[in-house]
Amino acid sequence: MSTKLKEKLEMNTQKLFPCPVCQSSENNSHLCEVDGYTIRGCKRCGAEFVSPMPDAEMLKAYYDRKQWFEGGERGGYEDYDRQTSASVAMIKPLLEAYGTKQGLSILDVGCGYGSHLNIAAELGWKCFGVELSDYARKIAQSRLEGRAYIVESAADLIPHEFDVVLMLDVVEHFPDPYPLFFSLFSIGAITPKTRVIISTPNAGSSEAEKDPKTWAYRHPPSHLVYFHAETLRFFLQKLRFTNIDVHGIYPLIPEGTKALTFADYGGLVAIAEGSDFTEFMHERYVPGTWSKIAEYEHLPRYELARRFVQGKAVLDFGCGSGYGSAMLAECADKVVGLDIDASAIDWAKTTHCRSGLNLEFYCCDDLGGTLPEASFDVVTCFEMIEHVNFETQCATLASAARLLRDDGILIISTPNPEVTSLYGENPYHLREMSREEFLELLSESFAHIHMLDQRVRESVTFDDVDLPKKPLEILGQQKDKKPPLAYIAFCSKTKLQNIVPAVVFNNSRDVIRDFLSQENKVNLIRFTCYSQNELLGNQSDSIKNLNEQLSNQLDSIKKLKATLDRYQIQAEMLTAKIAELNASNTSLQNIITEIKSSNWHQLGTTLRTERFSWRGIHTATILVAKMVLPVSIKRILRNMIRSQDRTSIVTKAVEYDQHQAYRVKQPAPIPGRRPCVVHIIANFCLGGSSRLVIDLIENLGHFYEHKILTSYAPNPPAYQGVDVDEISHSKNEQPFIAYLKSRKADFIHFHYWGECDKLWYTLAIRSAEKLGLKVIENINTPIAPYISPSVYRYIYVSNYVRHKFGQNKPEHITIYPGSDFSLFTRKPDDVLPENCIGMVYRLETDKLNESSIVPLIKAVQKRPNTKALIVGGGSLLEVFQRAVQAAGLNDKFEFTGYVSYDSLPDYYRKMTVFVAPVWKESFGQVSPFAMSMRIPVCGYDVGAIGEITDDRDVLAPAGDADGLADIIVRLLDDAEERKKIGEFQCQRAQSNFSVQAMVDAYARLYRELTGMPE
Repeated sequence: MSTKLKEKLEMNTQKLFPCPVCQSSENNSHLCEVDGYTIRGCKRCGAEFVSPMPDAEMLKAYYDRKQWFEGGERGGYEDYDRQTSASVAMIKPLLEAYGTKQGLSILDVGCGYGSHLNIAAELGWKCFGVELSDYARKIAQSRLEGRAYIVESAADLIPHEFDVVLMLDVVEHFPDPYPLFFSLFSIGAITPKTRVIISTPNAGSSEAEKDPKTWAYRHPPSHLVYFHAETLRFFLQKLRFTNIDVHGIYPLIPEGTKALTFADYGGLVAIAEGSDFTEFMHERYVPGTWSKIAEYEHLPRYELARRFVQGKAVLDFGCGSGYGSAMLAECADKVVGLDIDASAIDWAKTTHCRSGLNLEFYCCDDLGGTLPEASFDVVTCFEMIEHVNFETQCATLASAARLLRDDGILIISTPNPEVTSLYGENPYHLREMSREEFLELLSESFAHIHMLDQRVRESVTFDDVDLPKKPLEILGQQKDKKPPLAYIAFCSKTKLQNIVPAVVFNNSRDVIRDFLSQENKVNLIRFTCYSQNELLGNQSDSIKNLNEQLSNQLDSIKKLKATLDRYQIQAEMLTAKIAELNASNTSLQNIITEIKSSNWHQLGTTLRTERFSWRGIHTATILVAKMVLPVSIKRILRNMIRSQDRTSIVTKAVEYDQHQAYRVKQPAPIPGRRPCVVHIIANFCLGGSSRLVIDLIENLGHFYEHKILTSYAPNPPAYQGVDVDEISHSKNEQPFIAYLKSRKADFIHFHYWGECDKLWYTLAIRSAEKLGLKVIENINTPIAPYISPSVYRYIYVSNYVRHKFGQNKPEHITIYPGSDFSLFTRKPDDVLPENCIGMVYRLETDKLNESSIVPLIKAVQKRPNTKALIVGGGSLLEVFQRAVQAAGLNDKFEFTGYVSYDSLPDYYRKMTVFVAPVWKESFGQVSPFAMSMRIPVCGYDVGAIGEITDDRDVLAPAGDADGLADIIVRLLDDAEERKKIGEFQCQRAQSNFSVQAMVDAYARLYRELTGMPE
């Protein structure tokens, strides 16, 4: 805290400072002390605030620093973009709700780096921003370039009406929240149709109430005013907003556990509309609104009047917003404020009535006719008399004369028409008067009148700090020939005394600093204008040169067109020949594709590339068996393979229990006929392909009728609550055609597994070709697709599989399998463990090999305080255990063997980093499970691992155990990097690999195929 502010604190230790929201001072109480700042609480409106406040100069210097936005200091930011991403996500749907309406404009107050304005600009909005910090403003201007107009303060904005005004995490930073709004109202920025969106920390949250001093958002001088929900509503109501919605954000407890109250939220959001404050202050001065000239007009009159009201009863005629009545009440015995406008009286009572002031406000339209005669010593009537016609002016003065005691004084003002003409027409002024007309009017009711001219002048003083009350000598005095701003008349029934000229100094303004600041801004504008003019001059020369080039090019084009016409005829002849050749080429391509998908071609490829490996021998054996074994034996083998499909990637196979069968949740269909999709799948046992069908039924069954056709359905069934039809054996496609006709199929969803059931799939696809049905084909394993002209889209589980087995055509696309992350989540405040690496796999050679354990061993050797957790069983389990034993690390590794699916999340929660040391990966769930739990995933850069993580910095070259071990150690040593990667990967998993993301992709594809509306 600065020395200047410390001195200010000490000087005001005993003084009660008024609440910046409701201006009350007697209802304030001490709340706590934080970092040398006193925090007070207001019992009237609920606001909590720093007292005394730091000054504007200190705050400007405080926010101009880079450290506040990126230094991680208390009250500031460590990573501004990342820490404000939540508000960016909140704002986008609010702006999108406006649709495609043209000409919309937005103002972001405290726009920071311009993230919200960037979203608005992309949606076509006109963008304006206010940012006090020079550092942040330059970044925002650089990022947005010419798409947004960003200034230092609201006073620098052009007069403009906005559709939306954002103040996100801003109002708590202002010592007084009203001047900002007053500035915006004064330039017409906020109108009744403007939507104002405010967010701020919730001072009424359970965390803030529990310990006000250690509350996370209690960090002056960054946060100065703290709002409860009722405080925010009071503030907006005082600014005359009529439609106000205040609700909580950032729940502190899981939603759905109970009915949440404001205390259960960390933040507040207010959305307000309908303010008529601009109209309210048009002819009703509120300090802080309009311009400095308005302040010079109004406040000095009451300062002058204060000399004559000491210990007296005063009536303030036409008191308006009541600020002048409150000034008089500080030295008068009693003050009554009178106005015809009920809304003005309500504002005056809310703002200025407080204990210790003998001040009352009344709304009446009888010119004080109901008040007792001769009941006031002084009547003030400033800027009121010109608002009524001549008859009412006479009645007003007669009433003032009646209400004054015999020695009483009327102090009245009216503007000089010669000056008001400079402001433009004012419909509220019904009769303005010259000095002579004003004097004539006053003479009808008062015998003694003394007139003063009110002028605004620049001046220089020579002060004596030792004798501050010594009278000032006026030097170089000359008669001012310029017209006065207004006329101030002192009127009485008796002779007036002690009416002398006076001066009021404006000590709130630093004239030199303001002049230099304004001069710098003007010079900047001049320089910008000069630069623009110079740019236009250069562009003019460029345009002239371009016109000459264009003329030459037009001549060339004319010559080229003649040549083009000659070639056109030849091109048409060639086009016909190309079409003929393309037809021949298409037939040839189909033949080549058929050959590549044959068993003979695959056998040849295997013998060339893997003939000496166990994997090559295994693959070759299967291919030979497919070609030579009888159908009856292949069917036995196929059913054996199907039974293996029931084995989870992690858990041991268990005996099937009908009570464990999953019951499908059938959604209620929409009215009318739904398009019918037939899922053709070789078997409907437990497994990924069957689960995909069930996910589509449960999520898209409202809009599509789903039928399932298989060659094998287990008994008892793997899934309950869904009908499965079976065609086991067929020599031709006729049973398939009859089935599809009976089901009135609109299209087919084809779940292809490859050679194992190719004959059955062939009959199914031919039936689609003959019926003219479009087909969506899922290639669920790393194999070549079944090529057919009926296939509308070929869908692969990853880009890696698509690039390796698919074709470079638009029909070949990727839709990632969807994982159910409901078990694999973490609470936002969960603390992640330290020093534990792990992997979760079926320990078999389909993805792992004997060397897969090596990078984990090397990581533990390089970082001895690290533990390793290996979850899963299989043929490689003993191999891995022997390697760990040989390295002498048995106490550092835990092998679980097979575990149940339900227990998996608990094992993941023990991991700091998830390792994927695979030699092959088309796609898998184990990595997305870790990502969903914010566990950073690293591994070898093979197969689809790169597109799963979308971050090459966490991947080592295939087989580089030392490189992968170094990545593991780097992540373990850097908690901040782990956090960033974990949050990024979690968001990626939820957005790309969840069941909902998968279903949404299929829903779009189904709509595209059927023409169904969204």
